[in-house]
Amino acid sequence: METFAYATYIQHLIASLAIILVLRAVWVLVRIRHAGDARKVPHSKPAKLMVVLGSGGHTFEMLKLVENISTTSYSPRVYVTATTDPMSADKAKQLEMWRVASSSQVLLLRFLSSKKDASDSPEVRGKRGTPCWRMRPSDYVVERIPRSRELHQSWLTTVPTTFYAILASAPILLRHSPDVIICNGPGTCVPIVLMAFLLAVLGVKRTRVVFVESFCRVETLSISGRLLYHLADHFVVQWPQLTNKYPRAKYHGLLI
Repeated sequence: METFAYATYIQHLIASLAIILVLRAVWVLVRIRHAGDARKVPHSKPAKLMVVLGSGGHTFEMLKLVENISTTSYSPRVYVTATTDPMSADKAKQLEMWRVASSSQVLLLRFLSSKKDASDSPEVRGKRGTPCWRMRPSDYVVERIPRSRELHQSWLTTVPTTFYAILASAPILLRHSPDVIICNGPGTCVPIVLMAFLLAVLGVKRTRVVFVESFCRVETLSISGRLLYHLADHFVVQWPQLTNKYPRAKYHGLLI
């Protein structure tokens, strides 16, 4: 009798937790759906930015998108690449080192052209918004996760590899706790966004997701775009005709 009562209690507990999770998921989805309608609240401190890089064209487009962001508004910056994509990691490092070099060059030119103390002048700030003495390699980090699907990998075996990539995303998100995730369609972004959604459902962290569809997607969304269409707070496309098929999508012109 006691065993039956205990089993019933466990079943009711599991059912209650499941209902709570479902309600939380619905609540998070509602907040995501109306994210574009929310008023902008000024931040007193920089937002932690996570940038998901794919390979090849995806990395090129993403680095172009974040090339001109203010490093005072978005710091630190976390770049996420696939473990089998060292080239994207190198490109991210090159961009960050270029920021430092560019800022240092501007400071030197201003210093040489003025006799007054250049360090306090707003004109000597780096092109990307941060004085060179505040731009350090520690302002960014590169993280790696397993690929959800390798080239020519069968779709049948994609399920376990994607699940593994989702689990591998958890410690990265928990360690860096990003305020914003920006991605543009590589398969690598799917496990990151799915885990971010799960953490929001569990009440751990509510991270805003900005999905910018690739310039190459003219008539239809990418597979990643279709999967994450309802999970992105802001879904941006680069061709106006896509907004007719996908009402949540926003068009702001060509971004690269």
